[in-house]
Amino acid sequence: MKLLSIGFGNYVKPNVVEGIASAGSEQFKALVQEYRDRKSLIDCTDDKSARAIIITSGERAYLSRFSADTLAERLAECESDSADPRNGAE
Repeated sequence: MKLLSIGFGNYVKPNVVEGIASAGSEQFKALVQEYRDRKSLIDCTDDKSARAIIITSGERAYLSRFSADTLAERLAECESDSADPRNGAE
């Protein structure tokens, strides 16, 4: 299985990603604070400003330096790779 690179040597399993949200809105800030309060936020930005948050089915969220568009493209690549019969997927 190919892993989704979320920046600075950090990876997430593509099959657990529930959603990706862009930074900059009040909703984004509220979402980050909610996960921070639950101690379920993993900051993968290397102390840089976050451009996106990745929500997973495991009740965790990851902050990424990559934009939501970039992460969505990478996620699509991971999903198409896993559907390719040459990669051992059924």
